[in-house]
Amino acid sequence: MQVAVLGGTGRTGVPFVDGALQRGHRLRVLARDRVKAQRLLPVGHGRLEVVEGDAVDPRALEGLLTGVDAVVDVTGPVKGGPKDLRGQVMRELLPAMERHGGGRLVFLTGAGVRVPGDQPGVADRAIRGVMRLAQPAILEDGQTAVAAIAARQRDWTVVRVPRLTDGQLRGRVRVAAHVGGETGTALGRRDLAVFLLDELEERNWSRQAPVVSW
Repeated sequence: MQVAVLGGTGRTGVPFVDGALQRGHRLRVLARDRVKAQRLLPVGHGRLEVVEGDAVDPRALEGLLTGVDAVVDVTGPVKGGPKDLRGQVMRELLPAMERHGGGRLVFLTGAGVRVPGDQPGVADRAIRGVMRLAQPAILEDGQTAVAAIAARQRDWTVVRVPRLTDGQLRGRVRVAAHVGGETGTALGRRDLAVFLLDELEERNWSRQAPVVSW
């Protein structure tokens, strides 16, 4: 599969890229900083191409999306960057994907983002309340991006996660269809990368927004 990756040089993106290459996928990674990409990614790999540019630049997206089968967006808030970055990206990315024949989108966001069907418990409401106090703009940005995806994209999966860690691979995760299910409060990025790859290949959660945790 030819996969375009946004956020491939981030702390979640790096293990995702490594895992995808191990599974035989061909990757095109968008990177604002080519030097950083060369430091973090196996840029000499024959199935990895780095496209230099910004995710809100239509010209960079054109170069990224041509000929791909799917897009994986594991970007996160950028220190000092705009608080509505993910909404900005979706305003450019979704139309660009349509111009290139659609394709599948797997999008990563926080478990504080809500979708229809969620039944948050006391702990869920408390955690989201803290987020609304500490990072209201980022939470709203994730909500805006998910709404745009659900309204416009045909084949999508939104993967919602709690606090991410850099722990070792455990080889197992818990998955709930909605907030309020039996989920934990943390998840390792290596296990997340495995779930993202499995979902990319198997489409078990198409047009859904599961919550994944340890």
